Amino acid sequence: MFQKYFPIFLFSLAAGASLDDCKQITTGLEPVLKSIEVGDRFFRSPEEYKGYGDKCEEIINCVTAADASKLPDLLKKISPCLFYTFYNRDFSECAHKLIAKKDDNIDCLNTLFNDIHEPEVDECEQWDSLQPCVKEQIEKTCDAKILKEYVKQEKNLRPEFCD
Repeated sequence: MFQKYFPIFLFSLAAGASLDDCKQITTGLEPVLKSIEVGDRFFRSPEEYKGYGDKCEEIINCVTAADASKLPDLLKKISPCLFYTFYNRDFSECAHKLIAKKDDNIDCLNTLFNDIHEPEVDECEQWDSLQPCVKEQIEKTCDAKILKEYVKQEKNLRPEFCD
């Protein structure tokens, strides 16, 4: 899932000599990605994405410092980074509240956080079908501000499941 965007990103960094320092930051990224690869559910606890979020933030900061004009293209290529940084940081408290409700007969939360993701079901269709319920639960459990940011950041993650 995560790995389909980073080869493009790494190639892009390799092509820009002024970004050599940023390329070095990506060293060791693959083990981080493999450690968070989720095949049996959509999400784990936010803490499990800390290394990924930290690495994404470091890469974004490096590219911004090296050549800020490349940042918009980079963000398109690594948009899941933006979601997982948000999930690990700003959304963490809300995620924990939702995780606490995952076994309360709320199907969308059960599917998001428990190991019942059905591999034979199209991941994109399943992701899209969960969103109305997930957004409703965020609004009920957290607040309108975090829901608004989730809606924005979910668009950054959707390509992981739907491209």
